[in-house]
Amino acid sequence: MSFIVLDGLAKAYDAHPVFEGINLSIARGEMCVLVGPSGCGKTTLLRAVAGLAAADRGRILIDGADMTDVPPQKRGIGMVFQQYALFPNLTVTQNLAFGLEQQKRSKADIKRRVGEMIELVGLEDRAQAKPGALSGGQKQRVALARALITEPKLLLLDEPMSALDAQIRKRLREEFKRLQKSLGFTGLFVTHDQEEALVIGDHIAVMRAGRFEQVGTPLDIYNAPATRAVARFIGDFNVLEPEQIQHVFGRKVDCAWAIHPEALTFAEAATGGGPTTTARITGVRLLGSIIRYELDAAGIGLKADALNRPDIIPFREGLSVGVAIAEQNIRKLLS
Repeated sequence: MSFIVLDGLAKAYDAHPVFEGINLSIARGEMCVLVGPSGCGKTTLLRAVAGLAAADRGRILIDGADMTDVPPQKRGIGMVFQQYALFPNLTVTQNLAFGLEQQKRSKADIKRRVGEMIELVGLEDRAQAKPGALSGGQKQRVALARALITEPKLLLLDEPMSALDAQIRKRLREEFKRLQKSLGFTGLFVTHDQEEALVIGDHIAVMRAGRFEQVGTPLDIYNAPATRAVARFIGDFNVLEPEQIQHVFGRKVDCAWAIHPEALTFAEAATGGGPTTTARITGVRLLGSIIRYELDAAGIGLKADALNRPDIIPFREGLSVGVAIAEQNIRKLLS
């Protein structure tokens, strides 16, 4: 049985639809990530689940109970926002204790729970520090711990790491995934960062213009996009229309193709008997462990990725190369 069910949710402002036809089920203990471009309706949908924005139609069920018209404070939901919203005059310990004090917990219980949570998020040496003395990553961990300490039924997170620099984000999302698995809480996480979605989500719902384009596991979404919009947003696919495919590869087809950059190989290394073409390398970029080749194939731009190995000298810009795709790496898009 699903722990969270969104059934036919719709919301509009001044007759302008924000989202509509939203159906989603989340199992207990799973993290579902809402991902999509800015303005697609992610945050408004999250606010509707929280009770901060009333849906015009549909139902919100949490653990079998209809929460559609229940006030936010009675839904048993924890929330973490991009802005940490910590009490600046309180220490880490006092910030974490605040929610438990509002629940009238005993002093012994509060002390125990706060100690456990501080240890869980690795802030033992900062327990008596105030927010002004904490780094951005430390503040985010306090905000997460404060949301979790009251043991909410559901945790909602609205781009909680977007204000952090890249290295801190990468480390924190790994810590967050570890916490989610160890504590087993259910969550709905909003982001526009595809890499963050793939790391954190048990399931991903890709939104576009107020609707879900595709819902599936990270592997489903990354390896088998259902539409052009998903292919362009997740995984940085090469998306080729039928006329481009015929022009570049000499294949007459009736649907678009989506091809991962890492699935394009230089012809001498290719296997699988797939289509081939000739291209000129117009750009070479180092992306850490990956080398990104920008290609011109009969006037059509392509992207190809290869591992950055110290024992292999990268191809140089301006070189003409054979390019191939294994047949099994072609994803056919029907919409």
